Amino acid sequence: MKKKALVVGAGSDMGRCIINRLGSEYDICYTYRSKRDNLPEGTSFQLDITNIEAIEAVFAQIGALDLIVTASFPYINTSLDSLDDYTMMERYLRGYVAIFTLAKKHLNKGGLLVNLLGQSADFGLPSAPHYGASFAYIDNLAKSYNARYGRQGLMNVFNLQLGPVETALWAGVSADERKYFEDRVQAFIDPKEVAELIYNVARMKMIPTKLVLDGYFSLPI
Repeated sequence: MKKKALVVGAGSDMGRCIINRLGSEYDICYTYRSKRDNLPEGTSFQLDITNIEAIEAVFAQIGALDLIVTASFPYINTSLDSLDDYTMMERYLRGYVAIFTLAKKHLNKGGLLVNLLGQSADFGLPSAPHYGASFAYIDNLAKSYNARYGRQGLMNVFNLQLGPVETALWAGVSADERKYFEDRVQAFIDPKEVAELIYNVARMKMIPTKLVLDGYFSLPI
């Protein structure tokens, strides 16, 4: 009997690769923000991650799960000195915290919650400060969940901190900005590499709280 997985944010390049990799061993459910022609196969739900009631409704329809993968936190440039920008970004963080609490209720014993984050969780990001700070919050929340529930064997949380990933989102970035990242990494990460890593971590008996896959982006030059 196949296990059951939920991928939140599967309309992206990353989400589709994760679904394709997990599909051989999991019955897949997934969410997407906007309707597209190339959505993956599987049970799907249109979802705005800032809508807590909608998140709760998705989990209620799906029921028990063995694996949850979140890949839906949008990159948004915000101002350091704008409270309005923080308030806007905080809605996305609230959605992620809701997923944590719902994961505790819906994951089968020993189930796994995977969050795809960025290096800004450790180093901040002046051009998108509330985005980076949100990742830092999620990173520390995972540690608390593992200290409480992981030790008891009830559920596990794994945060994967990523460097630049080769996705369609780069189409809207200037050549100069892309070169800034190209000069600081061994190579951009292939979304299939991310999917493969998640697949292998989900098979481990001892789950790490965090791993960094960044093409050495975080190392000083």
